[in-house]
Amino acid sequence: MFRSPLRLLTASLLTSGLALAQYPVSTATIPAQSADAGGAAVEIALDGHFTIAGVDSRIARFETVFGSFDVQTRPDAAPNHVTNFMGYVTRGDFDNSVIHRMAQFSTPEIAIVQGGGFLSGETLTSIPTVGQVALEYNLPNSRGTLAAARTSNPNTASSGWYFNTIDNSTILGPANDGFGYTVFGQVLGDGMTVVDTMAGVNRFVVGSFSEFPLRDYTTGADITEANFIVINRVFEIGMYPETNTSAAALAFSVTSSNPSVVTPSLAGSTLQLTPQNVGTATITVRATDIRGTPAVQEFEFFAGGIEVTLQPQSVDGSVGGQVNLSIAAVAEQSLSYQWYRLRPGESTPTALAGATAAAYSILNAQATDMGFYWVEVSAGDILLTSDPAIVTLAGGTSRLANLSTRGRIAVGGSLTPGFVAKGTGSKNLVVRAVGPRLLDFGVQSAL
Repeated sequence: MFRSPLRLLTASLLTSGLALAQYPVSTATIPAQSADAGGAAVEIALDGHFTIAGVDSRIARFETVFGSFDVQTRPDAAPNHVTNFMGYVTRGDFDNSVIHRMAQFSTPEIAIVQGGGFLSGETLTSIPTVGQVALEYNLPNSRGTLAAARTSNPNTASSGWYFNTIDNSTILGPANDGFGYTVFGQVLGDGMTVVDTMAGVNRFVVGSFSEFPLRDYTTGADITEANFIVINRVFEIGMYPETNTSAAALAFSVTSSNPSVVTPSLAGSTLQLTPQNVGTATITVRATDIRGTPAVQEFEFFAGGIEVTLQPQSVDGSVGGQVNLSIAAVAEQSLSYQWYRLRPGESTPTALAGATAAAYSILNAQATDMGFYWVEVSAGDILLTSDPAIVTLAGGTSRLANLSTRGRIAVGGSLTPGFVAKGTGSKNLVVRAVGPRLLDFGVQSAL
Protein backbone atom coordinates (compact mmCIF):
# COMPACT_ATOMS: atom_id res chain seq x y z
CA MET A 1 0.00 0.00 0.00
CA PHE A 2 2.88 2.43 0.84
CA ARG A 3 5.86 2.48 -1.49
CA SER A 4 7.52 5.87 -2.07
CA PRO A 5 10.25 7.60 -0.02
CA LEU A 6 9.92 11.28 0.90
CA ARG A 7 11.65 13.99 2.83
CA LEU A 8 11.19 15.44 6.33
CA LEU A 9 9.64 18.87 6.65
CA THR A 10 11.03 21.50 8.99
CA ALA A 11 8.81 23.09 11.63
CA SER A 12 8.47 26.31 9.69
CA LEU A 13 7.28 24.86 6.40
CA LEU A 14 3.83 25.59 5.03
CA THR A 15 2.36 23.09 2.60
CA SER A 16 -0.53 24.16 0.39
CA GLY A 17 -1.62 26.72 2.92
CA LEU A 18 -1.67 24.18 5.80
CA ALA A 19 0.46 25.52 8.66
CA LEU A 20 2.59 22.82 10.26
CA ALA A 21 1.97 24.20 13.76
CA GLN A 22 -0.22 26.89 15.24
CA TYR A 23 0.71 28.71 18.44
CA PRO A 24 -0.91 31.18 20.86
CA VAL A 25 -0.97 34.76 19.60
CA SER A 26 -2.36 38.12 20.67
CA THR A 27 -5.25 39.30 18.56
CA ALA A 28 -5.84 42.72 20.16
CA THR A 29 -3.79 44.76 22.59
CA ILE A 30 -5.22 45.13 26.08
CA PRO A 31 -5.26 48.88 26.74
CA ALA A 32 -4.17 50.53 29.98
CA GLN A 33 -6.84 50.33 32.67
CA SER A 34 -7.83 52.54 35.61
CA ALA A 35 -10.28 52.45 38.50
CA ASP A 36 -10.85 53.98 41.90
CA ALA A 37 -9.00 52.38 44.79
CA GLY A 38 -11.41 50.27 46.80
CA GLY A 39 -13.95 50.34 43.98
CA ALA A 40 -15.47 47.61 41.84
CA ALA A 41 -13.26 45.20 39.94
CA VAL A 42 -12.47 45.84 36.28
CA GLU A 43 -13.31 42.86 34.05
CA ILE A 44 -11.66 42.07 30.72
CA ALA A 45 -12.80 39.24 28.41
CA LEU A 46 -9.53 37.63 27.32
CA ASP A 47 -11.17 35.78 24.42
CA GLY A 48 -11.08 39.10 22.59
CA HIS A 49 -7.31 39.39 23.03
CA PHE A 50 -5.79 35.91 22.55
CA THR A 51 -6.26 32.89 20.30
CA ILE A 52 -4.28 30.13 18.63
CA ALA A 53 -3.29 31.24 15.15
CA GLY A 54 -5.38 29.80 12.36
CA VAL A 55 -7.66 27.72 14.62
CA ASP A 56 -11.38 28.27 14.11
CA SER A 57 -12.82 24.75 14.25
CA ARG A 58 -13.39 21.91 16.72
CA ILE A 59 -10.40 20.78 18.79
CA ALA A 60 -9.68 17.32 20.19
CA ARG A 61 -7.29 16.72 23.08
CA PHE A 62 -5.26 13.50 23.17
CA GLU A 63 -4.12 12.43 26.64
CA THR A 64 -1.49 9.69 26.32
CA VAL A 65 1.06 7.86 28.43
CA PHE A 66 3.68 10.20 26.92
CA GLY A 67 1.82 13.47 27.52
CA SER A 68 -1.03 15.48 26.05
CA PHE A 69 -1.48 17.43 22.83
CA ASP A 70 -4.27 19.09 20.88
CA VAL A 71 -5.50 18.55 17.34
CA GLN A 72 -7.43 21.05 15.23
CA THR A 73 -9.99 19.44 12.92
CA ARG A 74 -10.34 20.60 9.31
CA PRO A 75 -14.03 20.56 8.33
CA ASP A 76 -13.21 23.00 5.54
CA ALA A 77 -11.29 20.19 3.81
CA ALA A 78 -12.96 17.00 5.05
CA PRO A 79 -16.30 17.74 6.74
CA ASN A 80 -17.60 14.17 6.73
CA HIS A 81 -14.41 12.78 8.21
CA VAL A 82 -14.44 15.42 10.96
CA THR A 83 -18.05 14.57 11.82
CA ASN A 84 -17.19 10.87 11.85
CA PHE A 85 -14.07 11.30 14.01
CA MET A 86 -15.74 13.65 16.52
CA GLY A 87 -18.60 11.18 16.85
CA TYR A 88 -16.14 8.57 18.13
CA VAL A 89 -14.58 11.23 20.38
CA THR A 90 -17.93 12.28 21.85
CA ARG A 91 -18.83 8.68 22.63
CA GLY A 92 -15.46 8.12 24.29
CA ASP A 93 -14.64 5.29 21.87
CA PHE A 94 -10.92 6.18 21.73
CA ASP A 95 -10.49 6.25 25.51
CA ASN A 96 -8.04 3.57 26.69
CA SER A 97 -7.16 2.66 23.13
CA VAL A 98 -3.70 1.76 21.81
CA ILE A 99 -1.28 2.69 19.08
CA HIS A 100 -1.19 -0.61 17.18
CA ARG A 101 0.96 0.25 14.17
CA MET A 102 3.99 2.37 13.34
CA ALA A 103 4.79 2.01 9.67
CA GLN A 104 8.18 2.61 8.11
CA PHE A 105 8.08 3.10 4.36
CA SER A 106 11.19 3.35 2.19
CA THR A 107 12.92 5.86 4.48
CA PRO A 108 14.70 5.20 7.82
CA GLU A 109 12.17 7.28 9.76
CA ILE A 110 8.86 6.07 11.09
CA ALA A 111 6.32 7.51 8.66
CA ILE A 112 3.02 7.13 10.50
CA VAL A 113 1.78 6.42 14.04
CA GLN A 114 -1.57 4.66 13.78
CA GLY A 115 -4.40 4.15 16.29
CA GLY A 116 -8.16 4.17 16.55
CA GLY A 117 -8.52 0.45 15.96
CA PHE A 118 -8.20 -1.37 19.28
CA LEU A 119 -8.86 -0.96 23.00
CA SER A 120 -6.22 -1.81 25.59
CA GLY A 121 -6.65 -4.87 27.82
CA GLU A 122 -5.34 -8.33 28.50
CA THR A 123 -6.48 -9.05 24.94
CA LEU A 124 -6.94 -6.35 22.34
CA THR A 125 -10.55 -5.75 21.34
CA SER A 126 -11.65 -3.87 18.26
CA ILE A 127 -13.27 -0.45 18.62
CA PRO A 128 -16.85 -0.79 17.32
CA THR A 129 -17.20 1.07 14.04
CA VAL A 130 -20.11 3.18 12.84
CA GLY A 131 -20.41 3.04 9.06
CA GLN A 132 -17.81 4.14 6.53
CA VAL A 133 -16.81 7.52 5.13
CA ALA A 134 -16.15 8.27 1.48
CA LEU A 135 -12.80 9.74 0.43
CA GLU A 136 -12.33 13.51 0.93
CA TYR A 137 -8.77 14.02 -0.27
CA ASN A 138 -8.03 17.76 -0.27
CA LEU A 139 -4.99 18.29 1.96
CA PRO A 140 -1.54 16.68 1.65
CA ASN A 141 -0.30 14.21 4.23
CA SER A 142 2.29 16.62 5.62
CA ARG A 143 4.14 16.04 8.87
CA GLY A 144 1.90 16.82 11.83
CA THR A 145 -1.40 16.06 10.10
CA LEU A 146 -4.07 13.62 11.26
CA ALA A 147 -5.51 11.41 8.53
CA ALA A 148 -8.01 8.57 8.12
CA ALA A 149 -6.83 4.99 7.79
CA ARG A 150 -8.63 2.87 5.18
CA THR A 151 -8.34 -0.24 3.05
CA SER A 152 -7.42 -0.22 -0.63
CA ASN A 153 -11.00 0.90 -1.20
CA PRO A 154 -10.83 4.73 -0.87
CA ASN A 155 -14.32 4.91 0.67
CA THR A 156 -13.78 2.64 3.68
CA ALA A 157 -12.56 5.02 6.39
CA SER A 158 -14.13 4.29 9.80
CA SER A 159 -12.58 4.53 13.28
CA GLY A 160 -8.91 4.24 12.29
CA TRP A 161 -6.59 7.23 12.09
CA TYR A 162 -2.87 7.99 11.90
CA PHE A 163 -0.46 10.86 12.46
CA ASN A 164 2.04 11.68 9.75
CA THR A 165 5.46 11.89 11.42
CA ILE A 166 7.25 12.82 8.19
CA ASP A 167 6.10 14.43 4.95
CA ASN A 168 4.00 11.71 3.31
CA SER A 169 2.37 14.06 0.82
CA THR A 170 3.69 12.05 -2.15
CA ILE A 171 3.43 8.49 -0.90
CA LEU A 172 -0.06 9.01 0.56
CA GLY A 173 -1.26 11.31 -2.18
CA PRO A 174 -3.13 10.58 -5.43
CA ALA A 175 0.16 9.80 -7.20
CA ASN A 176 0.36 6.58 -5.18
CA ASP A 177 -2.97 4.89 -5.86
CA GLY A 178 -4.99 7.46 -7.75
CA PHE A 179 -6.93 8.52 -4.65
CA GLY A 180 -4.76 9.56 -1.70
CA TYR A 181 -5.60 9.46 1.99
CA THR A 182 -7.91 11.98 3.65
CA VAL A 183 -6.32 14.50 6.03
CA PHE A 184 -8.86 15.92 8.47
CA GLY A 185 -6.77 17.36 11.32
CA GLN A 186 -3.59 19.16 12.33
CA VAL A 187 -1.50 18.80 15.50
CA LEU A 188 -1.25 22.15 17.29
CA GLY A 189 1.84 23.84 18.66
CA ASP A 190 4.61 21.53 19.81
CA GLY A 191 2.28 18.55 20.14
CA MET A 192 4.35 16.53 17.68
CA THR A 193 6.99 16.11 20.39
CA VAL A 194 4.56 13.64 21.99
CA VAL A 195 3.89 11.84 18.70
CA ASP A 196 7.62 11.73 17.96
CA THR A 197 8.18 10.09 21.36
CA MET A 198 5.68 7.42 20.35
CA ALA A 199 7.52 6.97 17.07
CA GLY A 200 10.72 6.25 19.01
CA VAL A 201 9.29 3.11 20.65
CA ASN A 202 10.56 -0.23 19.33
CA ARG A 203 8.26 -2.36 17.16
CA PHE A 204 7.60 -6.09 17.38
CA VAL A 205 5.62 -8.82 15.69
CA VAL A 206 2.56 -9.42 17.86
CA GLY A 207 0.16 -12.01 16.51
CA SER A 208 -1.07 -10.71 13.16
CA PHE A 209 0.56 -7.31 13.77
CA SER A 210 4.01 -6.92 12.23
CA GLU A 211 4.72 -3.31 13.29
CA PHE A 212 3.28 -3.19 16.82
CA PRO A 213 5.04 -0.74 19.21
CA LEU A 214 5.79 -2.03 22.72
CA ARG A 215 7.33 -0.01 25.55
CA ASP A 216 10.03 -1.47 27.79
CA TYR A 217 9.68 -4.86 26.18
CA THR A 218 12.16 -7.66 25.49
CA THR A 219 11.46 -10.25 22.84
CA GLY A 220 10.05 -13.43 24.35
CA ALA A 221 8.71 -11.83 27.51
CA ASP A 222 5.01 -11.77 28.36
CA ILE A 223 3.23 -8.73 26.96
CA THR A 224 1.18 -6.69 29.44
CA GLU A 225 -0.85 -3.50 29.19
CA ALA A 226 2.14 -1.62 30.64
CA ASN A 227 3.93 -2.31 27.34
CA PHE A 228 1.29 -0.62 25.19
CA ILE A 229 1.31 2.98 24.01
CA VAL A 230 -2.06 3.86 25.50
CA ILE A 231 -4.29 6.75 24.48
CA ASN A 232 -5.87 7.35 27.87
CA ARG A 233 -8.52 9.73 26.62
CA VAL A 234 -9.57 11.75 23.56
CA PHE A 235 -12.13 14.49 24.19
CA GLU A 236 -13.32 17.74 22.69
CA ILE A 237 -12.23 21.06 24.16
CA GLY A 238 -12.99 24.69 23.43
CA MET A 239 -10.51 27.44 22.72
CA TYR A 240 -11.14 29.21 26.06
CA PRO A 241 -11.76 27.86 29.59
CA GLU A 242 -15.29 28.34 30.91
CA THR A 243 -14.14 27.91 34.52
CA ASN A 244 -10.76 27.88 36.25
CA THR A 245 -10.72 24.07 36.17
CA SER A 246 -12.17 23.32 32.71
CA ALA A 247 -9.88 22.05 29.95
CA ALA A 248 -9.32 24.36 26.98
CA ALA A 249 -6.82 24.89 24.20
CA LEU A 250 -5.65 28.07 25.97
CA ALA A 251 -4.93 28.42 29.68
CA PHE A 252 -4.50 31.83 31.29
CA SER A 253 -2.36 33.12 34.14
CA VAL A 254 -1.96 36.67 35.43
CA THR A 255 0.38 38.55 37.76
CA SER A 256 0.53 42.08 39.16
CA SER A 257 3.80 43.91 39.76
CA ASN A 258 2.16 45.53 42.79
CA PRO A 259 -0.65 43.46 44.35
CA SER A 260 -1.15 46.13 47.02
CA VAL A 261 -2.36 48.44 44.23
CA VAL A 262 -4.39 45.93 42.21
CA THR A 263 -5.15 42.25 42.83
CA PRO A 264 -5.66 40.18 39.66
CA SER A 265 -7.72 37.00 39.41
CA LEU A 266 -9.27 34.82 36.72
CA ALA A 267 -12.79 33.48 36.27
CA GLY A 268 -12.42 31.19 33.30
CA SER A 269 -11.28 33.48 30.49
CA THR A 270 -12.41 36.66 32.26
CA LEU A 271 -9.68 38.72 33.88
CA GLN A 272 -10.74 40.52 37.05
CA LEU A 273 -8.67 43.41 38.42
CA THR A 274 -9.60 44.58 41.92
CA PRO A 275 -8.14 48.00 42.79
CA GLN A 276 -6.83 48.14 46.36
CA ASN A 277 -4.83 51.33 46.90
CA VAL A 278 -3.81 54.37 44.91
CA GLY A 279 -0.84 53.66 42.68
CA THR A 280 0.31 52.05 39.42
CA ALA A 281 1.03 48.42 38.63
CA THR A 282 2.00 46.41 35.56
CA ILE A 283 -0.35 43.53 34.75
CA THR A 284 1.12 40.56 32.88
CA VAL A 285 -1.25 38.10 31.17
CA ARG A 286 0.01 34.83 29.74
CA ALA A 287 -2.01 32.59 27.40
CA THR A 288 -0.41 29.16 26.99
CA ASP A 289 -1.29 26.09 24.98
CA ILE A 290 -1.19 22.52 26.28
CA ARG A 291 2.55 22.28 25.64
CA GLY A 292 3.29 25.55 27.50
CA THR A 293 3.99 27.85 24.56
CA PRO A 294 2.93 31.36 25.62
CA ALA A 295 1.58 34.57 24.17
CA VAL A 296 2.16 37.43 26.62
CA GLN A 297 0.69 40.89 27.04
CA GLU A 298 1.56 43.59 29.57
CA PHE A 299 -0.40 46.73 30.37
CA GLU A 300 -0.53 49.39 33.05
CA PHE A 301 -3.22 49.65 35.69
CA PHE A 302 -3.74 52.90 37.61
CA ALA A 303 -5.76 52.92 40.81
CA GLY A 304 -6.92 56.44 41.54
CA GLY A 305 -9.18 57.86 44.20
CA ILE A 306 -8.31 57.99 47.89
CA GLU A 307 -5.48 56.11 49.54
CA VAL A 308 -5.56 55.86 53.32
CA THR A 309 -2.02 55.59 54.69
CA LEU A 310 -3.05 55.69 58.37
CA GLN A 311 -6.45 54.75 59.79
CA PRO A 312 -7.86 56.39 62.96
CA GLN A 313 -6.47 54.68 66.06
CA SER A 314 -8.43 53.78 69.21
CA VAL A 315 -7.69 55.89 72.30
CA ASP A 316 -8.01 55.11 76.02
CA GLY A 317 -7.93 58.58 77.60
CA SER A 318 -8.84 60.09 80.94
CA VAL A 319 -11.75 62.25 82.10
CA GLY A 320 -10.92 65.90 81.57
CA GLY A 321 -8.01 65.12 79.29
CA GLN A 322 -7.61 65.64 75.54
CA VAL A 323 -8.36 62.92 72.98
CA ASN A 324 -6.88 63.23 69.49
CA LEU A 325 -8.08 61.30 66.44
CA SER A 326 -6.72 61.59 62.91
CA ILE A 327 -6.55 59.99 59.48
CA ALA A 328 -3.85 60.23 56.81
CA ALA A 329 -5.06 60.01 53.21
CA VAL A 330 -3.92 61.17 49.77
CA ALA A 331 -5.63 61.64 46.43
CA GLU A 332 -5.16 63.50 43.16
CA GLN A 333 -8.02 65.84 44.10
CA SER A 334 -8.46 67.91 47.25
CA LEU A 335 -9.93 65.99 50.18
CA SER A 336 -12.93 66.77 52.39
CA TYR A 337 -13.64 65.22 55.79
CA GLN A 338 -16.59 64.62 58.12
CA TRP A 339 -16.23 62.88 61.49
CA TYR A 340 -18.99 60.77 63.07
CA ARG A 341 -19.62 59.36 66.54
CA LEU A 342 -21.82 56.51 67.74
CA ARG A 343 -22.29 56.25 71.50
CA PRO A 344 -22.99 52.91 73.26
CA GLY A 345 -26.67 52.11 73.05
CA GLU A 346 -27.31 54.51 70.15
CA SER A 347 -28.55 53.25 66.80
CA THR A 348 -27.94 56.40 64.74
CA PRO A 349 -24.50 58.03 64.41
CA THR A 350 -24.03 61.77 64.92
CA ALA A 351 -22.21 63.95 62.41
CA LEU A 352 -19.93 66.06 64.60
CA ALA A 353 -20.34 69.78 63.97
CA GLY A 354 -17.15 71.45 62.77
CA ALA A 355 -15.26 68.13 62.58
CA THR A 356 -14.28 68.60 58.95
CA ALA A 357 -10.51 68.21 59.00
CA ALA A 358 -8.14 65.24 58.87
CA ALA A 359 -7.74 65.53 62.65
CA TYR A 360 -10.40 65.77 65.36
CA SER A 361 -9.77 66.59 69.02
CA ILE A 362 -11.90 66.36 72.17
CA LEU A 363 -10.40 68.99 74.50
CA ASN A 364 -12.18 68.12 77.77
CA ALA A 365 -13.22 64.50 77.42
CA GLN A 366 -16.18 63.28 79.43
CA ALA A 367 -17.96 59.96 79.81
CA THR A 368 -20.48 61.02 77.18
CA ASP A 369 -17.65 61.25 74.65
CA MET A 370 -16.96 57.50 74.80
CA GLY A 371 -18.00 55.57 71.73
CA PHE A 372 -17.06 54.74 68.14
CA TYR A 373 -15.55 57.42 65.88
CA TRP A 374 -14.90 57.34 62.15
CA VAL A 375 -14.48 59.79 59.30
CA GLU A 376 -15.84 60.00 55.78
CA VAL A 377 -13.22 61.21 53.30
CA SER A 378 -14.35 62.50 49.91
CA ALA A 379 -12.53 63.57 46.76
CA GLY A 380 -14.92 64.72 44.06
CA ASP A 381 -17.44 61.92 43.55
CA ILE A 382 -15.34 59.40 45.51
CA LEU A 383 -16.38 58.69 49.10
CA LEU A 384 -14.42 56.51 51.51
CA THR A 385 -15.31 55.56 55.08
CA SER A 386 -12.46 54.94 57.52
CA ASP A 387 -12.14 52.13 59.97
CA PRO A 388 -13.80 52.93 63.35
CA ALA A 389 -11.72 53.99 66.36
CA ILE A 390 -12.96 53.35 69.92
CA VAL A 391 -12.65 56.07 72.53
CA THR A 392 -12.70 54.92 76.16
CA LEU A 393 -11.94 56.89 79.35
CA ALA A 394 -10.31 55.39 82.41
CA GLY A 395 -12.41 57.55 84.72
CA GLY A 396 -15.71 57.08 82.92
CA THR A 397 -18.42 54.44 82.98
CA SER A 398 -18.08 51.15 81.14
CA ARG A 399 -19.27 51.02 77.58
CA LEU A 400 -21.77 48.57 76.23
CA ALA A 401 -20.22 45.49 74.59
CA ASN A 402 -21.58 42.31 73.08
CA LEU A 403 -20.04 38.87 73.13
CA SER A 404 -21.31 36.14 70.84
CA THR A 405 -20.18 32.55 70.45
CA ARG A 406 -21.14 29.73 68.17
CA GLY A 407 -20.84 26.07 69.04
CA ARG A 408 -22.55 22.73 68.49
CA ILE A 409 -23.62 20.78 71.58
CA ALA A 410 -24.52 17.10 71.67
CA VAL A 411 -27.81 16.05 73.22
CA GLY A 412 -27.38 16.09 76.99
CA GLY A 413 -24.11 18.01 76.69
CA SER A 414 -23.16 21.50 77.83
CA LEU A 415 -21.28 24.56 76.56
CA THR A 416 -19.38 26.82 78.98
CA PRO A 417 -18.68 30.37 77.79
CA GLY A 418 -16.56 32.78 79.80
CA PHE A 419 -14.85 36.16 79.86
CA VAL A 420 -12.19 37.94 81.89
CA ALA A 421 -12.64 41.32 83.61
CA LYS A 422 -9.42 43.20 84.34
CA GLY A 423 -8.85 45.95 86.88
CA THR A 424 -9.61 46.65 90.56
CA GLY A 425 -12.83 47.35 92.41
CA SER A 426 -16.24 45.95 91.66
CA LYS A 427 -18.56 46.22 88.67
CA ASN A 428 -22.14 45.26 88.07
CA LEU A 429 -22.51 42.96 85.04
CA VAL A 430 -25.63 42.25 83.06
CA VAL A 431 -25.48 38.94 81.19
CA ARG A 432 -28.25 38.09 78.73
CA ALA A 433 -28.57 34.76 76.92
CA VAL A 434 -30.36 35.12 73.58
CA GLY A 435 -29.99 31.63 72.13
CA PRO A 436 -33.73 30.90 71.65
CA ARG A 437 -34.08 34.03 69.50
CA LEU A 438 -31.88 32.32 66.90
CA LEU A 439 -34.77 30.00 66.08
CA ASP A 440 -36.56 33.01 64.58
CA PHE A 441 -33.75 33.31 62.02
CA GLY A 442 -33.87 29.72 60.83
CA VAL A 443 -31.02 28.39 63.01
CA GLN A 444 -31.68 24.73 63.69
CA SER A 445 -31.51 23.20 67.20
CA ALA A 446 -30.61 26.44 69.00
CA LEU A 447 -30.50 26.25 72.80
